[in-house]
Amino acid sequence: MRMTFGLQLEGVQTPGAFQGLEQATCGPVGFAQILETRLGLKAKAVSAPQRTAQYLELLETAPPTAFFASSFAKDPIAVAETLLNWRDSLIEAGWAGQTASADSPRLRDLAKIEAHTPGRLAPGLADRLRAILSELASRSPKLESLEVMEARDCLPTLWQQICDRLSARFGVGEAILSQNQAAVGDLAKIRAALIAPNSPPPPKVKLAGDCSLVVLTAFSELTLARAAAQVSAGARKAQLSQTMIVGPNAVPLEQALLAAGEPALGLEPRSLARPIPQTLALALRLYWKPVDPRALLEFLTHPVCPVPWPLRKCLTAAVVESPGIGGPKWQAAIQEARAKVEALRQDDPKARREELEAQEIALQEWLLVPRFDPAEGAEGAVLAAGCSRVAGWAAQRANVTDVAAVDCEQFKALSALGSALAALLRTRAKVPRSQFERLLQQTSSAGWAGATTEAELGCVPCVSSPGAILQPADVIIWWDFREAPAPPRLPWTTTELEQWQAHGVRFVPPEVAAAHDRAAWMRPFLAARRQIVLVAPRRKGSEPAAPHPLQARLLALLEKETPLPTMDLDQALSEANLPDLFEIQGYPHRPLPPIRRWWKLASGENLPPRSEESYSSLEKFIYSPYAWVLQYQARLRAGPLTKSRFDEGSRLRGNLLHRLWDLLLAAPEAQINWRTATQAQLNGWIGNSWDTLLEQEGALLLLPGQRAESAALLAIGQAGLWQLLQQMRAAGVVDASPNQKLAAAPFQGGTIGGTLDLLVKNAQGCPAVVDLKFGGEAVRRKELAENRALQLAVYDYLWTAAHPGTSWPATAFYILNQQTLLAQDTAFFPHATTAVGKGTPTGPQGCWSDSLEVWRWRREQLNQGWIELTVQGASELPRQEGEPDPTPPHDRWLASKNQDQYNEFDALTGWGAGA
Repeated sequence: MRMTFGLQLEGVQTPGAFQGLEQATCGPVGFAQILETRLGLKAKAVSAPQRTAQYLELLETAPPTAFFASSFAKDPIAVAETLLNWRDSLIEAGWAGQTASADSPRLRDLAKIEAHTPGRLAPGLADRLRAILSELASRSPKLESLEVMEARDCLPTLWQQICDRLSARFGVGEAILSQNQAAVGDLAKIRAALIAPNSPPPPKVKLAGDCSLVVLTAFSELTLARAAAQVSAGARKAQLSQTMIVGPNAVPLEQALLAAGEPALGLEPRSLARPIPQTLALALRLYWKPVDPRALLEFLTHPVCPVPWPLRKCLTAAVVESPGIGGPKWQAAIQEARAKVEALRQDDPKARREELEAQEIALQEWLLVPRFDPAEGAEGAVLAAGCSRVAGWAAQRANVTDVAAVDCEQFKALSALGSALAALLRTRAKVPRSQFERLLQQTSSAGWAGATTEAELGCVPCVSSPGAILQPADVIIWWDFREAPAPPRLPWTTTELEQWQAHGVRFVPPEVAAAHDRAAWMRPFLAARRQIVLVAPRRKGSEPAAPHPLQARLLALLEKETPLPTMDLDQALSEANLPDLFEIQGYPHRPLPPIRRWWKLASGENLPPRSEESYSSLEKFIYSPYAWVLQYQARLRAGPLTKSRFDEGSRLRGNLLHRLWDLLLAAPEAQINWRTATQAQLNGWIGNSWDTLLEQEGALLLLPGQRAESAALLAIGQAGLWQLLQQMRAAGVVDASPNQKLAAAPFQGGTIGGTLDLLVKNAQGCPAVVDLKFGGEAVRRKELAENRALQLAVYDYLWTAAHPGTSWPATAFYILNQQTLLAQDTAFFPHATTAVGKGTPTGPQGCWSDSLEVWRWRREQLNQGWIELTVQGASELPRQEGEPDPTPPHDRWLASKNQDQYNEFDALTGWGAGA
C-alpha cells in the first residue's frame, strides 16, 4: 500500500486524495487506524468523556498537596480534562512517564498519577501511537511507500519515530505543487515573488489587474457567499477545475451554492443545535431546584417532546399563565387533557385507557421528577436513570416507520448520547449541576449532522485548510480569508521544558510551527493555474474581522503604487458597478407606510356588532376601534411563539398578589381568620404560604437573580393585604367573595359579561365592587375623577342586572403596590382616598350611561366603514375632508396619547417619520 500522510489531511476528499486498496491519503487518526489494522492492534475506541471520567478518578487519589488540588476541589471535570490533554501531549512528544527528584512539583505530580494509569485509563491517540511504535520493532505493516506532506521537524516526536521506522519521505507537499508551471498573469508574478529567496530581497511586483488574483470583501457574509458561488458557477461553465478552501463557518457558502443551482459541498457543520438530540438536555434540566419555568416551557413546546401532545398543549398554556408546577391552573390543565382524551376516544375504551395511562406515566417520569439542589448535587443514579429513560424513548422513536431518515439518525444519536452519559453518571455518588452540564457538554461536543451534510455529485472539491491542497487547479477559492485563532501556548515554564527535554520529551518548536503555517498558506498560490479568489469578510458577527497574515505578506511584495486587487462588493452594489460575472443586485429603498388617522372601508357591512362583549373588548371598541376590528372582526391572533412567552412584569406580580388574597379569603379559620387576624398573624401566614405559592405559580421569582424581586414583592403583599383588610374592617365588611363570575346581561350592543375581582358586603348587606390593581394609581385616579372607570361601571351594571330593584353598588380600585383604595366618595369605605373631578358627574350609573353614548357614536362610524387609528402621532395629523369628527360626545372619553402603549398591532398601523 502507498500512503500519503499529513497533519492537515484528516478526512480530505479531493481528487488528488485517491482512496483505494493500494493507495490512501489520510491524517493522523486515519493513518493510526490503518496501521493498527495492519499490525493487529485494533480495539474498541473509548470516547473522550469516558477517558476524562477515568482520569478524574485517578486525580481523586492524589494527595491534597498536589499542584492542582485547589482547582480540582472547585471544578474537578475541567481540571481532569485539562490535565489529560497535558498528559496526552506529553506522551505524543515522547514522554515515558519518568521524572527525577529535582524536577518541578508539577512534573512529579503528573508522574505519580501516570504510574497508576495502566489498566485504569483507556488509551488515547498518543497511547495508540506508542503501541504502534512498539509493534513496529517486531512487525511490518507492509507499506510500499510513505510520503509525508510536512517536513520531519514539524511532526510530534512519536510521529517522527513511526515515520522513520517506515522509511518515510518528508516534505513532499511543496514538491508536488512546485511542478505546477501553468500560472499566468498577475498570479504568476505573485507566485514567483512568494517562492523567491528572501536574500537578496526579490524585486517588487507591479500587477496588471487581470483578475487572476482577486480579493472579495464585504460586511455581509451572505453577499460574499453569493459572489463566491457565482465565481464557482462561472468556472464550472468554462469547464475549469476548482478547489475550495473552507473552514468551519461555511454554511452561508453552502446555502448560496444551493440557491445558485450548484451541487452541495456537504459543508454544513455538525451542530449542538439539532432539535432531536437537545431533548436530553431539556429533560434533565427539570431535575434541579427551583424548577425553572423557562426550561419547563422549552421542554413542553419541543417538537419531539416525549410527553403526549394533548397533555403538553394544556400544560403549556397553564405554565405560561401561571409559571410553576402544582397550582390550580396546572391541575386544571391535567384534567382538561384527560377530558380531551375521553371525548376523543369515547367509542374506543381500550385506546382511551392506554392514552390516559400514557399521560399519567408521562407526568411521573418526565415532569414530576425528583429535584435536587444545584450546589449540593443530584444522585448520580437518579440522573443516570433519567438519561437511560431518554435513551430508551429515543431508541423506540428511531424504529418508527414513518420517521424521516435524517430524524431516525438523530434519534439514534440521542439514544447513544443518553446511554453514554448514563454510564458516566452511574458511578458518581453526587453530581453538582455544574459538573453535570460539563459532562453533557463533553459527551455531545462533536455535535450532530443535519439534513444537508452530504456532498452532491459533481460538487467542487474542497479542503478544510490551505495545507491540505494536494494538486493544482485552474481556480482556487479561499473562503473566510481572515486571521485564524492563535494556537494554544505550552503550559510549561522554561525550566520545566528543560526538565522535560532531559526525559526525552521533544515539543515542536514555536518557530518551526510558525514556518509550517506560513508554508501552508503559500500552497494555494502554488496550486492555482488561472485564478485565486480570496473571500475576506470585514466583520464576523459584531466584531471586525482581522486580516489574514498572508495579506500583509502580499502587500509587502507589491510596489507602493500598486494596491492589492480588491473588489468591495458593498461599494460596487451601491454604485451599481459590479462586473458582468456577478448577478448580485441591490434593492431600492421602500419607505414604511406612514401613520394614518383613519381607515376607510366601502361600507360597514363586514363590521357588525358582536353577540357578546366584555369589559376588555368594550374598552377596545371605545378607545381603540382599530384593535377591536383587527382582533374580533379580522380575527388576527398572536402566533404560538408569542403565546409561549412569560410576562415577567407587573402582570405576574399582580397575579401572584391576587392569588395570595384569594388564598387568604379561602383559608380555614384554624390557619387564619381574615376578619380578626392581627398584622403579625397575617405576615406569618403570608410568609408560610409564599414559597409554596411561588413554586406553583410564580417560579420565575425563585430563579437566580430574582430573590430581591421576590422579597420586595413579599413586602408589598404583606403591606398591601394588611391595608386592604384595614379598609374592609373600617367599612364593616363581613363577607368577601373573590373572582365572582357575573351572568351576561343585555345592552345595546348585544350582551356583556365579566368576572370581578372582589365583591364585599357590610353588615347591612350593602355590596361594593372592588377591582385590585398592582399599580397604575395615577391612571385609575384620573378615570375616577373624570367618571370614566368603565371597568367598575360594567361590573356594577352586571350586578344590578342580576339583582333587579337594587341600587348600584359602591365601587373602588385598590392599588396593591401603593396600598391605596381609590373611590369617588367615602360612603362605603370611610378611609378611602377620593378622586372627584370639578363639574364632572360621578357614580358608576352615570359612567355607564356615558359609555353607551360613546358606543353609539363609534358604532355609527363603523357602520359607515370608518375605523379610527388612535395610535401615537395620529391625533396630530390634520383632519382631511370627509373624515368623521374624532371628538366623542363626551370629550373626556377621547383616547389619550398613550392609548397604544400596549398596542398588539403596532406593526400594522403605520410608522412615524423616524422609523
